Amino acid sequence: MELIITIMVKIKWISKGALGFVTNGHYFDKFLSATSPAGIKEYRIQAGKLPAGVELKPSGKLYGTPAILNRASGETNKRFSFTVRAIDNDDNIAERTFY
Repeated sequence: MELIITIMVKIKWISKGALGFVTNGHYFDKFLSATSPAGIKEYRIQAGKLPAGVELKPSGKLYGTPAILNRASGETNKRFSFTVRAIDNDDNIAERTFY
């Protein structure tokens, strides 16, 4: 009799949920990172919305020049929240919400 044990390894997020502050009108870039034995194939926005002027590349690069405040209306800060899905080469998925 042969016994076969399958261990399911999920994707593990390395990036923390809190991205910190970005400055209105100033360029920034960060890499979102997850790991999987199969290798990560891509990252994509699953829910929520990035600030205007900011993009997420499939490589996990989050970058841009945010245009997030409307100073004419008196805004001094604004919080954004979005969920990113990491997909590995075996099509496993993991999601994390960033803010």
